[in-house]
Amino acid sequence: MKHLILLAGLLALAACDDGKDDTGALGDGGSEGDGGSAGDGGSAGDGGSGATGFTVSGTALNLADGSAAAEGLCVYAADPTAAISGGDLDLLAESTIGTDGAYSVAGIETSSTVGLLMLVQDCDDAGTVMPTATGISADSYSGLGDGDELSDVTIYSVDATTQAGFSKGLAAAGYSGDLASDGALIGFVLDSSGSPVADAVVSGPDGYTTYYLNADGSFNTDGTVAEAGALFVVPAAPIYNYSCEADGYTFSDLLVGSQPGYAVLIRFDAE
Repeated sequence: MKHLILLAGLLALAACDDGKDDTGALGDGGSEGDGGSAGDGGSAGDGGSGATGFTVSGTALNLADGSAAAEGLCVYAADPTAAISGGDLDLLAESTIGTDGAYSVAGIETSSTVGLLMLVQDCDDAGTVMPTATGISADSYSGLGDGDELSDVTIYSVDATTQAGFSKGLAAAGYSGDLASDGALIGFVLDSSGSPVADAVVSGPDGYTTYYLNADGSFNTDGTVAEAGALFVVPAAPIYNYSCEADGYTFSDLLVGSQPGYAVLIRFDAE
């Protein structure tokens, strides 16, 4: 049965990560803590007794190598509901990344039934990272009340060096747009154990090309490469029912789309 997962990452990267770490960059979301060491995140509050809204906490990782995301980057919880019909993301609460990538965003109040986005970006447009969105499914927070906490949520950051490398490789492969302004779906194809799947093909709407990362940093348009983590990029991806095919594997379709200016993270997991 097809997953109807709207917009940004309301998908397999959502909620409390399932422990698959074979690609490195995806991390394991396991023992990384509950975000308690992230400090108070400025005005976001502490999510404690008497607080209004719930808290999302965990660790922010660099997509390129799985290391901790840079301390001091801003983290926002956003409702993507309006963006589905062309509006703006509704920013609900904010904080900053602390030591070792730990974060805690408190004071989240939402009625969104399509999930939330956890955004990681520069606080001052310094250009050190490409704004990055990791999704949280509505099911993961539907029962949370004031003062409750959704912990161990791994979110991701795409640093400027990785963005530049992607832009250069995509241009060489025939992409003529501007990744920084167009935004993109960036995803992985994994088997049931979390290992990268080679030769998988991700299909979207006509006129939009899927690019697959090679081990040398270049891109091809034929299929995933296991040595490169089975990573794929769909620039300026519209909301659409994306499918994935690979010999010997079955994947459910994902109804997703990117946001202009954002790297939106998804992944296909073999069933």
